[in-house]
Amino acid sequence: MRNRIALAMEGARFWAPAILVLFALFYYGSYALSGLDLAGEGGTIAVIAQRIDEGQRPIVDTFLGYNILWYYPIAWLFRITGPNFTVVRIFFFLISTLAGLVGYRTVFRVTGRALLGLAAGLIIMAIPGMQFRNYMGLLGVLNTMFLLEAFVLEHRRSAQRVAWIFGAGVVVALTFLFRIDLGILFTSLAMAAIIFYPLVDLTGWRKRLKTSLAAVAAFVLAFFIVHLPVDILAARSGFRSEFWDQYFAWLKDLDSRAQGLITAAITHPIQPRPLPAPASKVQGALPAVPSTEKTSPGASPRAETDQQDSSAIDRSTLPLPKVSDMFLDPQGKHRLFSFLIYYPLVATAIMLGFAVILAIDGWRHGLPELTSKAFALFITVGAALTLFPQYFFFRPDPPHLSEMMCPFAVATICAFGIALERFPGGSRFSKTAATVCVVSAVLHLALYVNYGLKQPWMGSIARRKPREKLFRAENGVVADVSSDKYQEYQDLYRTVMANSKTGDYVVCFPYAPMVNFMTNRPSYEYNLYIDNATRPANFDAQAIADIERYHPAVVLIDNVAMNLTESSRFSVWAAPTLAYIRSHYTYLGTFLRNEVYGRPAVSPRS
Repeated sequence: MRNRIALAMEGARFWAPAILVLFALFYYGSYALSGLDLAGEGGTIAVIAQRIDEGQRPIVDTFLGYNILWYYPIAWLFRITGPNFTVVRIFFFLISTLAGLVGYRTVFRVTGRALLGLAAGLIIMAIPGMQFRNYMGLLGVLNTMFLLEAFVLEHRRSAQRVAWIFGAGVVVALTFLFRIDLGILFTSLAMAAIIFYPLVDLTGWRKRLKTSLAAVAAFVLAFFIVHLPVDILAARSGFRSEFWDQYFAWLKDLDSRAQGLITAAITHPIQPRPLPAPASKVQGALPAVPSTEKTSPGASPRAETDQQDSSAIDRSTLPLPKVSDMFLDPQGKHRLFSFLIYYPLVATAIMLGFAVILAIDGWRHGLPELTSKAFALFITVGAALTLFPQYFFFRPDPPHLSEMMCPFAVATICAFGIALERFPGGSRFSKTAATVCVVSAVLHLALYVNYGLKQPWMGSIARRKPREKLFRAENGVVADVSSDKYQEYQDLYRTVMANSKTGDYVVCFPYAPMVNFMTNRPSYEYNLYIDNATRPANFDAQAIADIERYHPAVVLIDNVAMNLTESSRFSVWAAPTLAYIRSHYTYLGTFLRNEVYGRPAVSPRS
């Protein structure tokens, strides 16, 4: 029986990837069309890709937020298929599948256990992160794999290591082209790996030092090779200076954010605020149908009373839950969410502590295989932590947590597999550390999977709702929506289509780009995303001026608390703009939380 099990485990390296592909096919196929988020990333990426396909210049004509490869793959697909949201869905499911396969291979290479690799792949595929942002999970696990192959794992020939080192440089360079902040963080991790590479095996440190020096040159060369065609494209398309300026802007932004966090920690000890109720519960009653009487902005009492200095706008974003919420919150899902937000800090300390013990044992006893395992843990944990700041410091919500957990699951399962190896021959101290590591990994991943499979915003099957109905709109927008919301989707779509014609502008405040894509109506807004934290100082004056200049046929207002604070409602941070719209446009109804206003038949100026 033991021999048969051993043979089955040996064969798992061949059939495990096939299982993952089949799992992805049936799992994603079961909810591929489920859900249509009007304010989600899917609409944003589709609209910006459509703009690029139509000839608009990135950064110059349309705001990106991320770098160009975030959108160009979709724009290239649109040149083949035309603007089609179903194509966007398929593309990102393929990205999630690839992330799972990379996670499997990484864990298998580190631990030599195909079943652990299979577990990592299944977790990543089952909870791939926010749909239409799945680049994040893929970038995390892809950089992890290449850095491990370049600086930790064994290769038969030195030429293979050289190839992996250059490949790691290419992957880091490509990461810049998706998100500059991630590129900066992974570059820092790669530089740390290059510096510490000679210390893995002290007997051959001179040879390893030469490899490290060559790796620096390889990374610099890879950066320029990857960016050269992009530079040519940007020059031909007229956004070359803007493309390179954003790199310096990101460096400055990361520096200012880091300084802000340090200053806040020193002057105001961290006091996380309680997690508010979900948006659907904190949303206030929808306003009464406004009067359609036409008045000028200056004559509107509401506009006058709502005028305020932009410096007084509360720019706070989603707060961290209290640590005590994991014990005291009356709702079990909030207790579990609070635990999952903070536990990566504990898990990181456990895994890095275990890695330090392995490194010390390896150096003391002259066992480079132990220091190599320790180094593998340093890299896997470090790669996962590149995604930690975005969810912990800036957006502590389930979607951003799930993105970080893709590479973190790889790190956790690698630590689990390495810890299992220490039980037969390790010291009592290392066995104790290994036990803690195993228990921590099982606890963390079990609770995470239990939570993630129930959260639609983490990309899982929870997106599928009972009794769905098929909704169809323009640009290949086909979606299974919950039956209780189906009529609202229909009413919203028909209202916008009936009150506008092809080429008319439709504007959504603060943001609902899916409305533009599913009705094939453009927006004149340069930046599709805005909230109380990102609004410019002159937002109201500019928004009103733009309405008077472009005369949008339809305006939509979503007055939900976007950041789960009262100050993040559009009616609070953009009161003059809302008052202007209500006094100059005709109220057409409220659908899917959006107040819809149509351009009156007679101009307010007449």
